[in-house]
Amino acid sequence: MIAAAGRTAVAGLLLLAAGLPVLAASGSGDETRVVDDKWVIAVGGYLTDFKTDASFGSGSALGTSIRFEDQLGLDADQSVVRLDGLKRFGDRHSIGFGLWTLNRDGVASIDEQIEFDGNTFDVGVDLNTQFDTGWFRVDWRYSLLRNDKGEAGLSAGLSVYEFETSVEGLATVSDGMGGTILQATRAADDVLAPVPTVGMFMNYAFRPNLILRVKADFLDLDVGDFEGKVTDTTFLFEWYFSRHAGVGVGLNRSDIDVRNVGDNPFLIDFSQSGLLGYFSFTF
Repeated sequence: MIAAAGRTAVAGLLLLAAGLPVLAASGSGDETRVVDDKWVIAVGGYLTDFKTDASFGSGSALGTSIRFEDQLGLDADQSVVRLDGLKRFGDRHSIGFGLWTLNRDGVASIDEQIEFDGNTFDVGVDLNTQFDTGWFRVDWRYSLLRNDKGEAGLSAGLSVYEFETSVEGLATVSDGMGGTILQATRAADDVLAPVPTVGMFMNYAFRPNLILRVKADFLDLDVGDFEGKVTDTTFLFEWYFSRHAGVGVGLNRSDIDVRNVGDNPFLIDFSQSGLLGYFSFTF
């Protein structure tokens, strides 16, 4: 995952680097909507592929690494509603935000023993799994380069991922007399992972109503028992059919690897990539 995430971040940075000389050399004398709009709100759908590898432990012992789509029957592709926005302050400062939520479930007969949050589920047991994911991002952006055709600069912010996971089935437990029995068990674990990020962005108007937006965010963080790696790269094209409304399409890839190696350890390796389609409104 880290290698794929690195390639995605590099692709975003290369496109940003290639676009900077074009932006620096351009200029028509009349400001375009890229630098004129004070609010931008985008609402639409996100058709994406998922890959989720995770383990949840109890005490100091980490559980089994589970491939949720392959082993537990979760959908590997699904559409979600996504909201993004931007509020500009003055000529060079802006605040960006975004959010989406996703609920997935699956039923599968497991083909290897699974340890989840201190519970043991043996081969052949049917597991009902629920895996809910939420994402929220907010960042501050500063335009280092700005002219009438567009802008490019740096960003710093926070990406917050929330993972709510539960599995339900017959667990193998002690019978209190030295043997084991099967007992209906529901095991659950919730992880809230706020990860700061830094990045680069560029917005460029090919025409007054045709805009390219590129953004790449990343960070590798190691604090105490917590480790986190995040990359998020977005490429968008927007076409405005009126002064205050337009449509957009684009691509997005996000990779997050978070782990806690202390008490009640966990490891989550989550990636998504897909197509964005949305309506954009400006004020």
